[in-house]
Amino acid sequence: MIDAVALANKNSLTRTKLNKAAKGFETMLVKQLIETMQKGTEMFGKGPGANVYQDFFNQAIAESMANRGSIGVAKMISKQMESRLLALETAQEVMPEPSENQTPIRNKKL
Repeated sequence: MIDAVALANKNSLTRTKLNKAAKGFETMLVKQLIETMQKGTEMFGKGPGANVYQDFFNQAIAESMANRGSIGVAKMISKQMESRLLALETAQEVMPEPSENQTPIRNKKL
C-alpha cells in the first residue's frame, strides 16, 4: 500500500529539485547569451582581472534574470518535466521490487 503522506513529501521534494535544476539551466543559458552579446566590448577594461569581474557581472545578471523568470525557460522545463517525473515516481512506488529469485523482465533473454 502506498503511504500518501510519504508520496506527497517525495513529490514536493521532486518539484523542488526540478525547479532548482531548471533555474540553473536558465541561468547558464542566459549567461551564455550575455557573453555572446558582449564579445568585443571591454566593459571592465583591459587590465589584469578584467575578465574575472566581467564573469562575476555576467553571472549575477544571469542569476537575477533566471530567479525573476524573465526569460521563462525554467518555467517551461519544469512544466514539461514535472508530470513525467511524478508519473515515473508513482509507478515505481506501485511496482514491487523483484525478489532475489525473480529476474526483471528487461533483463530476461528471449
